[in-house]
Amino acid sequence: MCPQCQSVDVSRSQHRRIKDYLMALMHMKAYRCLQCRARFYLPSSLEQNVYRERAWMNAVETKRSTRSKAS
Repeated sequence: MCPQCQSVDVSRSQHRRIKDYLMALMHMKAYRCLQCRARFYLPSSLEQNVYRERAWMNAVETKRSTRSKAS
């Protein structure tokens, strides 16, 4: 989840700077929010949680849009 806008619409960001490689040595991975474009780091142990939460939110949004079309 993005620490700035709380969106779960995030993706992995490519290593670009020395800081990215140093953070990777500490098992931190770079992410970018696709909503507000903020770039941030999360522990690599949370990577599965990031994608699981994103999939869950997508399922909720799909269910909401299906309900609104049926009404």
